[in-house]
Amino acid sequence: MLKLQSLKPFEKDIINYIIAENEETELTNALSDYMRAIEGGFNQDMKFTLYLPAANHLMMYEYNVKKHVDWCSRHAFYGECEKTKHVLVKVAQSIIYLCQDDYVRVLFRSLNDQARLPQDYQEHWRAYEIFMQDELESLLYVCSIRIVPKLKLYKFWETHCI
Repeated sequence: MLKLQSLKPFEKDIINYIIAENEETELTNALSDYMRAIEGGFNQDMKFTLYLPAANHLMMYEYNVKKHVDWCSRHAFYGECEKTKHVLVKVAQSIIYLCQDDYVRVLFRSLNDQARLPQDYQEHWRAYEIFMQDELESLLYVCSIRIVPKLKLYKFWETHCI
């Protein structure tokens, strides 16, 4: 990944989001919903989010404006979650690459730092927790860190992402 001659729009969106987040500027791109989900939280403007109830456990919650009784079937819900999960895992793998290749500095977050489940979460947030071990490991890692871009990423970004 991050080969200079073949940087994909997907990877550019991740880098642009990381830079914007660090600079505290708002950026919306194709992956913003996925990046926000990895950061966690239960804002009503989020389509889905990831939550760690324990250090080795992960839940994905999907927001639905409708009340619980009007939700789609479990089969349709799982199908949508599988699509979302696939993209989340690709994002996580790209972030892990940035960590391994020393483009970013990693700060570990405590479970206590994450947003808590809202009291009425069951009315609008629907839970999904079917993850394969490799998916789980990647997502747990990126959900437990805060990413700070290094100068190396800024230089790469200036040359290939702006």
